[in-house]
Amino acid sequence: MQTAINLGAVTVGGLEPTKIAAPLTGATLAEVRAQCQAVIADPAAAIAEWRLDYMTETVSDAAIFKAAQGMKMDLKAANKALLATVRTQAQGGNFSGDAEAYLKQYQLILRQELSDAIDLEYTMDHEVRRQILKASGLLSRPVILSYHDFERTPKLADLKELLQEMAALPAQLLKIAVQPRSRQDVLTIFEAADWAADHLQQPLAIMGMGNLGKITRVSGNIFPSALTFASVGQQLSAPGQLPTDFVAQALQTFKRN
Repeated sequence: MQTAINLGAVTVGGLEPTKIAAPLTGATLAEVRAQCQAVIADPAAAIAEWRLDYMTETVSDAAIFKAAQGMKMDLKAANKALLATVRTQAQGGNFSGDAEAYLKQYQLILRQELSDAIDLEYTMDHEVRRQILKASGLLSRPVILSYHDFERTPKLADLKELLQEMAALPAQLLKIAVQPRSRQDVLTIFEAADWAADHLQQPLAIMGMGNLGKITRVSGNIFPSALTFASVGQQLSAPGQLPTDFVAQALQTFKRN
């Protein structure tokens, strides 16, 4: 039985229904703040995911801190949470720095308490990953340990092995996003979700990308997925993301009870 965890004001996993996270993909702090207000105003979205790798504006650490604290405060007042993500190019994002630069980004995020939770890539250099996990543990900051494959969907046995390896690390939530190329791949994603619900303690967010993967983004209340990612306006961060209002309605329709 998977346990429930708190990401700021938001409880995910366990017996909770699938929660919706919406990306903030602004290139400037002004754009990010505006997008955050849109997420706050959206009744379907529970979590704002700040994709810092989309930022192109050069700003000071003090400016980032001020913006993050304001967004956290506003989100908390709406019973929502802020997730910070620095997605590398290797995992489908825009961050082009090396492992050391990635570590420095997260040291800043954790030291300044810029978010309620962080996303950490499972494929990151092992020592960098260990340091970030240790620091987040000391600061009681929840970690979403993520894995993305934009080329394919691994076989079910490989997904189970991957999830067991990820679950052995001190992260609070696991995330898998893969690219289905066939109907069988979609079934594999559902089978992995079903297996994880019975065999893992950490909550799992699992989804397929692209057109074939869209059905996996709205079925998390049947094939358990603690989180799904959807867009507010045009703020897409991955192929196959659907509008939050559509996802919320579908999640309400497709549920166990």
